[in-house]
Amino acid sequence: MSALSRPQPPCQVPRLCLLALREDDDPIPFALSVIASARAEGLEVSVCTIGADRNLPDAGPQARLAAASGHAVHRIDVNLMPAPSIQGVVTRAGANVDFVIVLAFEAAHAPSIQLPAFVDVQHALGSPVVLCANATGSTALASRTQLALEFFRARGIETVPMVLLAGHDSANRAAGIEAATGLAVLQLAERTSLATGTSEGRLKGIDLDRLVEHSRSAPAESTRLLERHPAAHRGRRARIGVVMDDCFDLYDEESLLQFELAGAELCPLPAMSGASAGSFAGSPVGAAERLALIDELDGLIVGDGRVEKFSAALSAERVFRERLRKRIQSGLPTLASGGGFAYLTRGLRTLSGTLHPMLGVIDAEAVELQSRPSFGHVEVETLVDTLIGAPGLRLRGFVQRSWLVRGVAPEMRGIYATVSGPRDEGCGRYDLLATHFRPYWPSCPGAAETFIDRCVRSSVVAERALREQAVDLQSADAPAPASDQPDDAGH
Repeated sequence: MSALSRPQPPCQVPRLCLLALREDDDPIPFALSVIASARAEGLEVSVCTIGADRNLPDAGPQARLAAASGHAVHRIDVNLMPAPSIQGVVTRAGANVDFVIVLAFEAAHAPSIQLPAFVDVQHALGSPVVLCANATGSTALASRTQLALEFFRARGIETVPMVLLAGHDSANRAAGIEAATGLAVLQLAERTSLATGTSEGRLKGIDLDRLVEHSRSAPAESTRLLERHPAAHRGRRARIGVVMDDCFDLYDEESLLQFELAGAELCPLPAMSGASAGSFAGSPVGAAERLALIDELDGLIVGDGRVEKFSAALSAERVFRERLRKRIQSGLPTLASGGGFAYLTRGLRTLSGTLHPMLGVIDAEAVELQSRPSFGHVEVETLVDTLIGAPGLRLRGFVQRSWLVRGVAPEMRGIYATVSGPRDEGCGRYDLLATHFRPYWPSCPGAAETFIDRCVRSSVVAERALREQAVDLQSADAPAPASDQPDDAGH
């Protein structure tokens, strides 16, 4: 198993979903309180958050949760991820911990409860739902809780065991909630102490026991791993270079896993010398090793990254850029997305007007925009045959860019149409597919398998051509056979 692969067994991880009862009930202090209580008892907890794109940097809530738990925060983007992927995220988050908190940033606010993302996650996970509320100044908690329960039950969610209640009026409100709903109510300390994670904000031990017990009652959900595509060259694993370093670091594990399941050996390839291959392989890769790897690849993935921030450093890698450019132009099947698209152009022009040379595979220019970066979920449908399959494929992803590629040749455009979200126009040819948005590959079944199959076929064809060329050279260098005809002397 390569450094990029991640196991994905059935989802049997103890787990809880924390959901704010109202919009003004911040769920983060409740999560911090549970984490602090668990760690005080020697238990390990990790966190998954339900929200927007999982790869967007977030220095606020995500950092606080990661610091409190001591584990990286995993994000669930329901707009992109099918149920098996959601289960896989929670499974990986639950490795080597006692239970997982799934934290929703939506709220079960009445009377118009709108929780499509949360409901989708619950259908995928079946986790117990713990409602969180601040009792201070509220006189309608019991009725709001009852409305939330009715909403959940109407959508097949029956696992709501309790309410976490904070605030100086929690004792009075708890009795009303228990009488109206039959739910158990766990009372926390004052809300002001929760955000600090101090002992005053911790749950009592007996309450923590009840909370952990409910987390372990979550049913096991089997994750469905995609079977490998029945490629003609099943015995041959394709070596796929993945350009990743401090610049190209916006990859998601589920997408990379799709390529491994399709038969790829993923090889981290930093674009900048002395850089490590991101979070997947920590040791720096030497210059000679990088160049040698380029020649051994069957395919290439250049993912999203902050090229505008690292444009000067990327441009300074002249030897690496030239070697990679020649390899791609020789027919190496290549998928590029987001910052990877800009990296394949002839250069990135910054706001100052400076043009930083890039690979030059695509005869176009990436231009940094003065306006606010565009972002959002996008879905496209392919119009022509591409590296990922026949026309008519639907692919979803996320776009966040502060630059735009301009001047792409007409014959490389029009490869897909935007179905929903911000308009996106990529480019491609028989051996290249480049998109402005960051694809979420599990959203397009069979795409990774088709790409790997074409990488293997392309490599086999190239190897055959080299063998034929070698035979031709040997034939040309071989001495001419002796003639049976007599020479001029009559011998």
